[in-house]
Amino acid sequence: MQPPVLNWPGTIGLGASLLTTLAVTVVLQPDRGPGSGRRQAVPTTTIGDSVVELPEPFAKVLGVRGLPNGRAVVADECEESVFLVDFSAATRRPIGRRGRGPHEFGSVGSPVPLPGDSTLVQDRLNRRFLVLGPDGTPKRSYPELPPVIKRGLGGLVGLDFRPTASDGAGRLYSSEDPLRFAAGFVLADSVPIERWDPATGRRDTVSFLRTGSPGAASSRGPWPYRDQAGWAVADDGRVAIVSPADYHVDFVDRSGSRLSGPPNRWSPAPLTLTHRQQWLAERDFECAGGGGRVPRGRVGPSGRGNAG
Repeated sequence: MQPPVLNWPGTIGLGASLLTTLAVTVVLQPDRGPGSGRRQAVPTTTIGDSVVELPEPFAKVLGVRGLPNGRAVVADECEESVFLVDFSAATRRPIGRRGRGPHEFGSVGSPVPLPGDSTLVQDRLNRRFLVLGPDGTPKRSYPELPPVIKRGLGGLVGLDFRPTASDGAGRLYSSEDPLRFAAGFVLADSVPIERWDPATGRRDTVSFLRTGSPGAASSRGPWPYRDQAGWAVADDGRVAIVSPADYHVDFVDRSGSRLSGPPNRWSPAPLTLTHRQQWLAERDFECAGGGGRVPRGRVGPSGRGNAG
């Protein structure tokens, strides 16, 4: 029996410039229970340095969707645009344009792979999803899902459906940020992973992510480097959930059955002054209208950066 294989796109240089896009294959092997014997050896591949740098920088990359032949769809939050990037030619071109027309964007979300090398991008301002063809051309759109209220492990959680993953059948998956606002930022004890099938319209909950200390509050907003469970979706629809406590992986199949893997050994990495400075530097900038980033507090009423 082969271990489940999840293909995760990885990106280098998500700040001022996007250097290259990698196709990273992560093999996650669940525990087969007592008597299973030694676990199968998993080959390790070392990824070398990036070899391509685009001449035009990005301001704030939301996500990257890799395509064949060295191309990728890249969404930039600050530029409020989606680009088709050709790493072989070191070029990029905008996809569509801003507006409310059939093939236009009001805002952009992270690109999500669809079958047949198509890509889905959420346009929250226009309350719809836009589907891009393999060549990056907008093909069609359909309304996004309305928000719902879900009962978590410790209370009610309001949810917008913002897909960040998909499976081989084109089903979309979403999980909201565990921070909600209630007299300051409050950390919910859990948030659901939702699944939606555009072909049938069915929307259901796959599982819940535990988020740490339920009810923890902060008047200053999100915490840096907070422990948080990670998750990914396999091509056959299984969802892998990685625990931040011991890095074991739970596999949830389409029927809801759960298979837990063993803890993974890890060495703690101390947070340094450099980490603190990097985190603070990122928070000191915000998007300016029309693209680019400016120091926080220098965006005027028009949404553009103020001089000085």
